[in-house]
Amino acid sequence: MSDHNHVEIMEQFPFFEIFSKEEKETIASCSSNIIKFQNGTNLITQGEDDHSIFIILAGNAIVTQDQAPKSVINTLRSGAVIGEMAFLAQKQRSSNVIAQGEVICLKLDGDLLRSLEPHISSKFKDRFIQVLIRRVEKKDEFILKLKKELELIYENEKRKAALAQAQSQKKTQEEFTNNQTEIRSLIGEINDILKEG
Repeated sequence: MSDHNHVEIMEQFPFFEIFSKEEKETIASCSSNIIKFQNGTNLITQGEDDHSIFIILAGNAIVTQDQAPKSVINTLRSGAVIGEMAFLAQKQRSSNVIAQGEVICLKLDGDLLRSLEPHISSKFKDRFIQVLIRRVEKKDEFILKLKKELELIYENEKRKAALAQAQSQKKTQEEFTNNQTEIRSLIGEINDILKEG
């Protein structure tokens, strides 16, 4: 794939909209940072100290974690930005990202960003921060939604327990009480997470 094709691909993604055509051409000319991954290979491996950011230019990848390798946490498509947390916080990788079919990525690391003109590097850093903020906002929305769902389940379990008690079904009532305690504990943990955020 030529530099010109890479520029055309970049123009399709919102991430690159703040970059001028000339800046995109400069980025595309860094051909050693445009990497092709074959099906099943890791773009990112959990626990690694690599702090590069990848932007998927073509193809799809899945996100997994070592604790449950067969469970797909997310599917990433063209335009996705991967690894900004490890880059910004200089942390180890928290998950695996695995190519599904052939995947072409732009790999951004410290060396590349230092080699680019300062105004281009600055635009990248601004974009990484925006991506990170959006990701945190989505997680907060998910946690709030989960909290509401758990509260509904808790209220439903309370009603069931009251009904079981009214019907003198002691064993069933104990099961519902145990469920209530677990759900109340989860809601408490979610509240703690929201207070920290």
